[in-house]
Amino acid sequence: MRSGKLEIQVGSGEAGEAASEPAAPGPVAAGPAATPATVQVHAYAFATTFRLKELIGILPGVEVELDKDCLVLHARGEIPPRLAILFDFGALVTIGLPTAERDRLIRAISSRLAPEPHPPLTEDFLLEVRPGGRLEVQFDRVILPEVTLPALKVISLLLAQSVAMDYYEEDVQDILSRSEVITRSLQVAGRLPGRVGDLV
Repeated sequence: MRSGKLEIQVGSGEAGEAASEPAAPGPVAAGPAATPATVQVHAYAFATTFRLKELIGILPGVEVELDKDCLVLHARGEIPPRLAILFDFGALVTIGLPTAERDRLIRAISSRLAPEPHPPLTEDFLLEVRPGGRLEVQFDRVILPEVTLPALKVISLLLAQSVAMDYYEEDVQDILSRSEVITRSLQVAGRLPGRVGDLV
């Protein structure tokens, strides 16, 4: 994918939704008149790994880039940026997608996967653009002086890894809880609880 700047609307529009006035052509200009703009970022973790080639047409009307470990679906030229990045380890990150479009995308992905043990784990974040500023990472947001596709891919990878680890942490906690029940039953009753098949 080409690594040129992505234009983003600077103003008071809602995060993830286009502002009412179109942006002027060209990159966002830095200066005292420019105000920060924020875009919603959502990360989802699934139990199943993704076969990326099978998901290429999952979001219609976008440009597609298939890398070795991720699939980038990008609506080029939209303001603010609207894209989804799917990672082969079973995570999805959306940037600037409205709620209805995110929901459709999640349903479309889920329909192509094996049954999941529970709904995708979700985390949300903010991408803030401060023209003329500097790169910052805060608790709830990443601040960029300008938006480029390479930067969005790096941010998406970090969020995807974070939500995937949280997903499996929930599974580990469930396994530990079941192990504790088994251990207690062996200590107290000298036998395994329930049927052996239920423990596998």
